[in-house]
Amino acid sequence: MRPYLNISQLFAYGLLSMPLSLSGTLLIAFIPTYYAIDLGLGLGLVGGLFVAGRLLDVITDPLIGLGSDRTRSRYGARLPWMFIGALAFVPLLWLLIMPGEAISPLRAGLIIGALFVAYTVLDLPYSAIGLELSPHRHERTVLASVKAAFQVAGAISAALIVAAFPDAIARAFSLSGALITGLVILGLFLFVRWVPPYPAPSGTPPRVKAALAAIWRQKPYRRLMSAFLLTQTGSALIFGLTALFILTNFGGGALTGAFILLVLVSSAAALPLWLRASRRFGKVRTWQAALILGAAALWLVPILTPGHILQFAVFCIIVGSVFGADAVLPTSLLADISDAMTTDQAGHAGLMLGYKNALSKLGFVAPMGLAFPVLGAMGLDEGASANTAQLWALIFFYALLPALLRMAAFTIIRRMDPSDIHISEDSEISEGPAAA
Repeated sequence: MRPYLNISQLFAYGLLSMPLSLSGTLLIAFIPTYYAIDLGLGLGLVGGLFVAGRLLDVITDPLIGLGSDRTRSRYGARLPWMFIGALAFVPLLWLLIMPGEAISPLRAGLIIGALFVAYTVLDLPYSAIGLELSPHRHERTVLASVKAAFQVAGAISAALIVAAFPDAIARAFSLSGALITGLVILGLFLFVRWVPPYPAPSGTPPRVKAALAAIWRQKPYRRLMSAFLLTQTGSALIFGLTALFILTNFGGGALTGAFILLVLVSSAAALPLWLRASRRFGKVRTWQAALILGAAALWLVPILTPGHILQFAVFCIIVGSVFGADAVLPTSLLADISDAMTTDQAGHAGLMLGYKNALSKLGFVAPMGLAFPVLGAMGLDEGASANTAQLWALIFFYALLPALLRMAAFTIIRRMDPSDIHISEDSEISEGPAAA
């Protein structure tokens, strides 16, 4: 059995997550506003373009995952996809962040859609390698934690660069693009040089219908994906409504950046704790604890004192810490399930991860079509002080509904075996010794 990865190998594996996260943060938090306000395309149009791009991902992610599963080459199943994705991703990103003084809605939509596809072509095979790289079940959690730490570093870098140039957003985008380009090149170089070869299935690639049937027959996978979708939808509501919640309860948006940074730092700081807990108590039980902790914090939101910075800071720390568990533990569990399904003839990591990514993006799209229209219809965006009904509607979407979704996810996974997962012939989760 392969020895555990050393620090250099873990670094080489995780580094590529940083530019992907940095660009993802720009795409979610900053570029839409720039296109809508600075370039004059309007909030409605830009929102529609980005939602359409995300919905396109829901279709393309499983297809790209399946394509990488079926690829057979001298360089393995995943690396050719990563290089093709990088070659398309970097120039498309520059086209998006440096559009010139005017850009048509059609051109903007085409660039956004193409960029999302190129991002997936690079990211999904790379992430699938993380599921296949280690035969050691605990090390899969380590790999997911390293990847998550670099993702947080990328998100923080994006926020800091934009904050450093509040009146020159084009300059901030240019510096971000240069950093992303450099990190993609360095990340791919170190990945090829230092990350050890991963086991690539040989023989005939899996047929499309057979691959789809194989993964959806597995109750562990279906339960994990159901719980993941619920959790991600709740997280999307929290992220999407944080700025509005702060504006409503603190009378201004000056603290928004500080609170978001606190969430991100807490997420990174808590990763070693979740890693240790998962090794001692198991991944399923640890994620269950994180789901309960997050729900408990959200249930307390109605009694938080408006304008009380310390109370909300403590809330941000708790929520940020459980976000780390939500990012790492489902991915590590997915690696265990994928390993149990892999044979000498077929691997399904790409397709399984493709569905996971599609559900994640679907979860982040749906709340924008639910919470924002309801709150807007109630007049919460008209600038006046919020009334009692508006405040309770905001609290429901920001905290109470996400808490209910986390409890529903807990209910789904509570039947999963707390010990290391393996898949038996009848597709149930059963208890058994660790494969490592």
